[in-house]
Amino acid sequence: MSRLHKIIGCDNPERICDVVFVHGARKGPIRSWQARGAGPEDSFPYWLGQDLPSVGVWSLAYESRFFVFQGQRMPLMDQALSALGDLEVEGFGERPIVFVAHSVGGLVVKQLLLHARDSQQPKWTNILEHTKGVAFLSTPHSSVPRGSPYN
Repeated sequence: MSRLHKIIGCDNPERICDVVFVHGARKGPIRSWQARGAGPEDSFPYWLGQDLPSVGVWSLAYESRFFVFQGQRMPLMDQALSALGDLEVEGFGERPIVFVAHSVGGLVVKQLLLHARDSQQPKWTNILEHTKGVAFLSTPHSSVPRGSPYN
């Protein structure tokens, strides 16, 4: 099951770019970008797609460690590999890609791009080469603070 959610414009074969929103730790792939109580069409990703109809807007879900209290957690590196596979299945790597990542979602994107760089798989290398930008929102770029649920 793909963890990529189509927001708007994703089925347009003429789209010129894909924008992938990657949520932070506290909310999921849709709610993270909405005001409290708002509907799915009252969100920044949806508005972006309305303003730019030639762009496909997606949201990537991943297991947010913050909410996993029991059982095995998927390590960040494995989550990034899984996300990379989801991007490959959806045909990413054929047009420019921009990631918008909040908090820990930025760590997922960083790891995803590192895996793509280090891989010998042409489709993953294409994803890296077609990534034209990453907007990091509140993403830690050094070590994760001690006591954080992401250690």
